Amino acid sequence: MNNEVLYKIDERNPAKLILSDIFIIVFLPFLSYAAIYSKAYIYVFAGVLLSLVDIWYILNVFTFKEIIIYKDRIVFDRYVFGKSTVNINNIKRIDTFGCIWNVGIVIQTKDSYFSRFKYCATSLYEKQINEMCKIIQNLQEKKQ
Repeated sequence: MNNEVLYKIDERNPAKLILSDIFIIVFLPFLSYAAIYSKAYIYVFAGVLLSLVDIWYILNVFTFKEIIIYKDRIVFDRYVFGKSTVNINNIKRIDTFGCIWNVGIVIQTKDSYFSRFKYCATSLYEKQINEMCKIIQNLQEKKQ
């Protein structure tokens, strides 16, 4: 394993963090609880599912510590979930998303169809996203 750090992201845009996640923090719990207290079982199931997704998303977003890119791997470090490592050769695709209130990146691995958002970071600066994508693409081209 090569321990040379190529790029490190350890800060996020606080304004985008607040604006983007206000929907998740405020609206989804109300929607979830309304569905849970419904009399139809399908709505109760949907409400419970939304609540679980909401809790996971909040923990995933607010416990972000850093992303470190090495020559052979990417490490996502979070305060609660710990470190997750992605091998450069195992990356299937990189999705970036952005709008006025949020910018982020999602890395999908070849073996993670259902856990697609395991490697997700939101509320980043646009410059961080661009640099990260360039470095990962260059590393993938060198490996092939």
